[in-house]
Amino acid sequence: MVTFQGRCSVRARRLTPTPTVTTVVDEVKWQALYGAYPLQSTVYEHETVFRARTYATTGALSVKSRKINFDLQRMLPTFKNGAMTTELFPTSSFADALVSMALDDKIGRRTIDEIDLENIYRTYNDVVDYFGTPLAAEFCTTIDDTNLSFEELVTNLCDAVFCTAYRQNNKLKLYFERPTDNSVMLFNFRNIIPDSYKHDLTFGVMDDYDGLIYEYTDPTDDSRINIYLPDKGAKNPKEVKSVGVRNKWQAHFNAYRIWNKMRFQRKSITFDAAPESELLVLRDRIAVADYRNGIHQSGEVVQQEGLVLTLSHDVDFIAGKSYVIYLQMGDGTVDLIPITPGSAKNKVVLGRLPNGALKLSPDDFVNTIYTVVNDDTKGSLPYLVAKREPVDQFSNTITAINYDERYYLNDKDFIDVPVDDSPIYIRYDQLDINLARLYQMQRGDLPTTGEISFVVEAGALVSSSSSYRPETRFVYKFDYNSSPPKREYIVPAASELPAIDTGEFPPDLVVNLTIKGAVVGRGGDGGLPHLAFGAWSTDPDYNFTKTRRDGFQGAPGLLNRHSKLNLIIDGGTLARGGSGGGATPSGIYTGLSYGVQGIPGGAGAPFGRVMTGQPITNDSQDWRWYFNGDFMVVKVTDAEATVPGKGYRTQNDRYGSPLSGDGGSWGQLGTESTNDGTWNWQYHGTTEGQPGPGGPAIVGVAPLTTQLINGGKILQTL
Repeated sequence: MVTFQGRCSVRARRLTPTPTVTTVVDEVKWQALYGAYPLQSTVYEHETVFRARTYATTGALSVKSRKINFDLQRMLPTFKNGAMTTELFPTSSFADALVSMALDDKIGRRTIDEIDLENIYRTYNDVVDYFGTPLAAEFCTTIDDTNLSFEELVTNLCDAVFCTAYRQNNKLKLYFERPTDNSVMLFNFRNIIPDSYKHDLTFGVMDDYDGLIYEYTDPTDDSRINIYLPDKGAKNPKEVKSVGVRNKWQAHFNAYRIWNKMRFQRKSITFDAAPESELLVLRDRIAVADYRNGIHQSGEVVQQEGLVLTLSHDVDFIAGKSYVIYLQMGDGTVDLIPITPGSAKNKVVLGRLPNGALKLSPDDFVNTIYTVVNDDTKGSLPYLVAKREPVDQFSNTITAINYDERYYLNDKDFIDVPVDDSPIYIRYDQLDINLARLYQMQRGDLPTTGEISFVVEAGALVSSSSSYRPETRFVYKFDYNSSPPKREYIVPAASELPAIDTGEFPPDLVVNLTIKGAVVGRGGDGGLPHLAFGAWSTDPDYNFTKTRRDGFQGAPGLLNRHSKLNLIIDGGTLARGGSGGGATPSGIYTGLSYGVQGIPGGAGAPFGRVMTGQPITNDSQDWRWYFNGDFMVVKVTDAEATVPGKGYRTQNDRYGSPLSGDGGSWGQLGTESTNDGTWNWQYHGTTEGQPGPGGPAIVGVAPLTTQLINGGKILQTL
């Protein structure tokens, strides 16, 4: 293999004899030609970077336009203690997804004050409690169509989780459709526009469909699979392609709700309603009196005296039957109260006081209206709102279908499957594993009791993406003449991340972690030397630039947060990353008296480097430049998976520098710098940079048990 940098041209020629037939066309496909561009950084703010390797197989070469799909879980804030968190959590919750979309400055463009967080997260809990599983409250899809509006995205989400979104008092809210005995609003001849009532009765299945095909995404292989109801024998099935449904139970609930409504929807009504219909939400249950046939006795409440109501019309009571009155309250709700006959035909006695004050004054815009029904007729009243369209500024056209509890026949079908106690295997090299999140991504909610297991397979290396480095200040001053002027740089701190973080598990759950491969925290950064500094002793930074610069500590292999963790190291290795080597002091070139930067230390294994995560000004095959060219790092300091970075000395025709320290191997310390062998180098600070400190391979809570078997080992320097 030949490597180089820069532009190039590549040619190929045929080695086999050219056929004499003139119609032959040679087609050439490169199978082993690679082009690469060195990344300026391994971390990009607000961006997730995926790297994939495609082997040049015959099948791969036949693909003209390559596409890669990943299974991911959203990391979003959630609602805790009355507010959204700043910390991100792995989630498939529709509530988290809805709030995130609404607040996104390119999707919803809403503010937090325009979202009813209490309502949305209460609705999420209602869905989970009602169906008996959080699987019913998931929304799993990629939002990658820029032509979809926020309203369309919200509709897709709500359709997946049996809800309707609406806006009230300038706040986004959700309504969850489920069986209920209560109607949110009562309609009779007092608030139905005259001559607008239409009533349709159908026989057979709605729209002549004899079946349903419901399509959803299988989580095991991302294929689109179908649910057939009642079976595959339907000749004219209705086809529904779901969005965001990615588990069989959520698909089951959705499919059966659609099918049951197709089977049991028999009536539909349409009427124009008075202004209070503005309060209706799609799928609301309403009570509608068909005043045309005289079954329901309706009117206005004229007077209230305690439990006695005086009505605008007489009420005919039939002996032996029980009666209830539906009262339309001032806030738009309907109160249902048992009644008995009063002293006059237009008086009734309430079984209890109404839930609120009745509207009885002539000054009220709408007085309290009622409908009286007996136990034979009250079942014919309920409807579900299917559509609401404005007629004018004072009325709406309402389309509703008959309410039937059989729509929800299959809502309680969920059977809690036993906990899958087979191990979760980690077979490939990975960074920053959180065991609790890994379990949730692969198998759903964490069990509260029992035992679960994780196995790091032989040959796999689990490491981390960051080791601790404090905020570090640099001062650059080339020579005593302040030309160019003195410059200051601040390198932000880097956090310590373990190779494996157990995460938070329920306290009674036993967790087993078996390590057959290697679990090693990231190696520490090599020591950061002072930059070139040529100045008089009166300069305020003179003493600062003479201070010692040490290497940095490697990250731990395991952060344990769980008291019931059984750790088994079965022929594998658990280690803290090696620490970085010490940096040399900076110097003054004695020939021309300008400042020369110190030499950075080698980084610890695995994968440590100098200036981890910092922007690179220029990159070549052998070195990197930082700080607009004020700081150079030779790449020999980079550590590989098992080989630590090396210290080095700068040796040129002008001067020779001290030798910086080497990085440490797994669990080991690096070395200090060596201040000898210099040539034309006047020290600016003479202390030798020390290696970064060691530390335990396991931090946090001590495991419940720890076993070393088959040559397993823990590498650390305490």
